[in-house]
Amino acid sequence: MLQNVKKRAEETARPVAKTFHLNAILSLITGIPLSREGAAGPQRLAAFMMDDEADHGVAIENADTVRDCLEEQLPFLKDIDFDGLHEILKLDASGSNPYVTVWRERQALNFGEEHALVPLAAWEFSKAQKGL
Repeated sequence: MLQNVKKRAEETARPVAKTFHLNAILSLITGIPLSREGAAGPQRLAAFMMDDEADHGVAIENADTVRDCLEEQLPFLKDIDFDGLHEILKLDASGSNPYVTVWRERQALNFGEEHALVPLAAWEFSKAQKGL
């Protein structure tokens, strides 16, 4: 048992980052289906962040916790104008709305398409090590 705890602490001390597409991140942040993978993208992201199996329940139960961690790891998320997206969706909420596609592409140009993230436990551990 103690070996497992030590192994887990060592793994947490060396966080393994994984890259996710901005659209999956934005889908999880907003709750709006923006990922081209559909629900699978944000579910995999939530599962990775929680060190758990990817399923819908994980994404729903931990959405707020994951959202907070994402905003800490990717501070630029606070600079994204989601009001513009909401205005676009008021006009046409369909998945085929070309303006949503343009909005997503603009965010990718401004902030980059792919972002490396570490799981929540590793993020919290690294913050504790830094005294934050």
